[in-house]
Amino acid sequence: MVAWTRDERGVTVITFALVLPIFLLAIFGMFEVWKIMSVRESLYLGMHRAAAYLTKEGRYLPDSPEDWEAAAEIITIETVTQELANNPFVSDNVAQAEVHIDRPTCQNANGCLLPG
Repeated sequence: MVAWTRDERGVTVITFALVLPIFLLAIFGMFEVWKIMSVRESLYLGMHRAAAYLTKEGRYLPDSPEDWEAAAEIITIETVTQELANNPFVSDNVAQAEVHIDRPTCQNANGCLLPG
C-alpha cells in the first residue's frame, strides 16, 4: 500500500470538525428549550400567585360581577407581568408588553361567574 493511505495524522482534527457542529447544536438547543421552559414556568407561577391572591383576598374586591372580573383581570395582569419581569431570560421590552387574557365564551345569561 501507499504510505499516505496508512498515515493517520489529522484523523482527530477531522473527527472533531465533524462532531463539533452537532455537539454545539445540541448544547444551544438545550439552552433554548431551557429558556422557553423558564418563561413558561414564570407565566404559570404568575397565574398561580394571582389565583391564590384572588382566592384569599377576592372578597375585598367590588361586589358587582363585572367590576370584580375587571379588578381580578388587572390583578392577574400585574402579577404575571411582575413574574415575567423577574425572569432573567425575558428582555425588558417583552416584560413591559401588554399581557392579554383570553376570556372563555359564556353560554349562560349570568355571565361566566355564576352558574345558571
